[in-house]
Amino acid sequence: GRSRIAYLAQKPQINPDVPLKLRRLVQMGTYSHHGWLEECEHGDAAVDRALSRLGLLELSDQSVHALSGGQLQRGLLARATVQGAEILLLDEPFAALDQVSREIVESFLFNPENNLTVVMATHDPADSQRFDRILELKNGQLTTIHACQGHHHRHA
Repeated sequence: GRSRIAYLAQKPQINPDVPLKLRRLVQMGTYSHHGWLEECEHGDAAVDRALSRLGLLELSDQSVHALSGGQLQRGLLARATVQGAEILLLDEPFAALDQVSREIVESFLFNPENNLTVVMATHDPADSQRFDRILELKNGQLTTIHACQGHHHRHA
């Protein structure tokens, strides 16, 4: 089940002493399929596709420590994509994004060609408008505040 769910933290922690290029960060998403110590090149096309879809292909040889916060967030989303996850758990995915990165991430997340279930935590009510179900946690109570029946959005 590990490979079926991907989690993207609001503030990712990457050790600044570890030399890591963006391409390798994204390739790490394939480790759930073949292990940490085994080199695997059959996923290179998926890595390139994920980097391209998230506007990062030209940055693939950059150190992750030289990336902006939005670029790093998109790189981590690309890693989740090559993992082949069916469910994305996102903690405030738009919190530190500039407008360009936000548009790229939204375009990716809400692309009808993706077979993904997106579960997203947010404090911004505007972020929730594209989801099928919205659960509100308020004063320790969990309620469904919107079931979105009859529209064309398919994410929950």
